[in-house]
Amino acid sequence: MKIIIPSDLSEIKLSQYLRYAKVLEDNKEDETFIAIQMVSIFCKLKIEDVMKIPAYDFAEIIQHLSEVLKQKPALVRTFKLNGVTYGFVPNFDEESIGTYAFIDSHLGSEENWAKLASAMYRPITKRFGEFYDIGKFEGNKYAEEFFDIRMDCIVGAVLFFWTLKIELLNNIMAYSEQVLTKDKNLEAAEVFSSAGVGTIQLQKLREEIILTSNELKQQTYILRLPSFCI
Repeated sequence: MKIIIPSDLSEIKLSQYLRYAKVLEDNKEDETFIAIQMVSIFCKLKIEDVMKIPAYDFAEIIQHLSEVLKQKPALVRTFKLNGVTYGFVPNFDEESIGTYAFIDSHLGSEENWAKLASAMYRPITKRFGEFYDIGKFEGNKYAEEFFDIRMDCIVGAVLFFWTLKIELLNNIMAYSEQVLTKDKNLEAAEVFSSAGVGTIQLQKLREEIILTSNELKQQTYILRLPSFCI
């Protein structure tokens, strides 16, 4: 029996990962069942075929799959899916606040990652070498298509947006501190202070943001892993 084991997140689809995540969520106490399903889903094997794998080989496959799920790929700018070439948003500064809010609200839920992908990646309308234009965001229009998206695209995009979000918070904090420390903005400072937001509070918030940023950089995993693989 030939077993094809994914060696990279690009070889795993979002639909596969979501099936695996549901198994993990619904069977937290049954490690054996999780491991069998893990191999079945990611190696595209029937359960009866998984059961025929020698124990030593099975353990090696589980270890290999856990290493794949720990990968932190770089942002994938363009990819082709079902005959359509999609491009990542070239410039978030030109996106509407509605698009930004949509992405932010779907970022933390794996079940919404297909919708998230439909906002971050859109069909390329024009291309100029490495540069390209994409279509406008149209809600969930392409969400169903993105259940087939590669997991390296999803993980890379999530990491990118989290980093972007932290940078934005840092910029807001820097600007707020600048406003509060200028003599001509004493009135604004008093308003902030009366609301319990002074320079000390802002500094504490900045420290929390830096801590969050460092934790993100050192974050163990973006994707879920069973406890026996951590």
